[in-house]
Amino acid sequence: MSEELPATTVRETKATKEAKETRTAQDAAGPLHAQAAEEARAAGSAKTAGPAGSPRAAKRTGSARAAKGTKGGGAAGQAVEPVAPLDWSNPLRDPQDRRLPRIAGPSGLVIFGVTGDLSRRKLMPAVYDLANRGLLPPGFSLVGFARRDWEHQDFAEVVHDAVKEHARTPFREEVWQQLTEGMRFIPGDFDDDDAFEQLRKAVEELDASRGTSGNYAFYLSVPPKFFPKVVQQLKKHGLTDAPKGSWRRAVIEKPFGHDLDSARELNALVHEVFDPEQVFRIDHYLGKETVQNILALRFANQMYEPIWNRSYVDHVQITMAEDIGIGGRAGYYDGIGAARDVIQNHLLQLMALTAMEEPAAFDARSLLTEKLKVLRAVRLPDDLGEHTVRGRASPSTCAPASVSAAGSRRSRSSSSGPRTPPSTPPRRKSWARTPSSSASSPTRA
Repeated sequence: MSEELPATTVRETKATKEAKETRTAQDAAGPLHAQAAEEARAAGSAKTAGPAGSPRAAKRTGSARAAKGTKGGGAAGQAVEPVAPLDWSNPLRDPQDRRLPRIAGPSGLVIFGVTGDLSRRKLMPAVYDLANRGLLPPGFSLVGFARRDWEHQDFAEVVHDAVKEHARTPFREEVWQQLTEGMRFIPGDFDDDDAFEQLRKAVEELDASRGTSGNYAFYLSVPPKFFPKVVQQLKKHGLTDAPKGSWRRAVIEKPFGHDLDSARELNALVHEVFDPEQVFRIDHYLGKETVQNILALRFANQMYEPIWNRSYVDHVQITMAEDIGIGGRAGYYDGIGAARDVIQNHLLQLMALTAMEEPAAFDARSLLTEKLKVLRAVRLPDDLGEHTVRGRASPSTCAPASVSAAGSRRSRSSSSGPRTPPSTPPRRKSWARTPSSSASSPTRA
């Protein structure tokens, strides 16, 4: 049998709820809006208290007017003093939580090489997922730049297919329709001045029609040899000059150059156009949940942290297995190769995260310091051929498999359990006839 709550408890519960709603509204609206909301609430309370002529209502209305006259300065025209918001913060929110806490401001994204594999499988689905989760502004704009002779509708259809196939959130028609309103496509080559002039006009048109406020990020999803040309064209046509109060940023994909000298030369060219804080050199592999969990597994786990050292760990093997194959990236791999595509960025980052000491703080500078210590301590063998396994791409489509140290092929399901490492590293000649492909044999570091 349920009992009714006492009247005192009901009033206290109601008052607590109203106070919580008031704090939430003030935190969201800001000081000036909080003042207006407080005055409106006081006026509303006066109306519900009784007739306008009653002494109680007149007293409340007069108090509200007096407060308004005092804060507003009355006829003297004094400046309005903002009401300080309540000193309250969510105790459950971690200040180190780097996830997006709010909707992004007015902005747009320009993707160069938008017809490439990375854009179709990663970038465009990620943009839709952000919109689907309500993290993009209503006027967000997406501009694609590529050599295809497409219209805006053709580009939207390609994005639609990529989203349907690779997005991580359910497809919603209303979100898609809102996103397509801000889509534009610019056909042309990277040395085509007319195409970049058309891009500049498209950006200006989107500023006026979508309200992007001149905030744009340029994502260079192109091979490294095109980085200098794209950056110089952006500067030539005034696309890097942001209006006052706005920003322009450049996102550069890996690999960054083909060796140390070319990377330094490219770095100098990029910084002639963009300031260092405007440039983001991205390694999308670090966004994987498993990779991000390495730090938590190491430093927040009392079982692993004390024994994660050379006294207890015999050796570490990092395996990157993919079953998607080269696909349409044959031209890219012909000039870049798997070593520059994954080893010198993805796998070296994993090695650094696995071997580094605990940083003083989990911020970018502290993490970089500890990673550099690991990379500087790496020593390459005198003969790389003695410690390198080379493979050749083939049309194989079998599932990912691993190769044992003796040179025999073994499926992933049969490779479970502890394995004893060989006493001597395998020689390259023993692997010469081992069949392998980028789709079936993992890259090992």
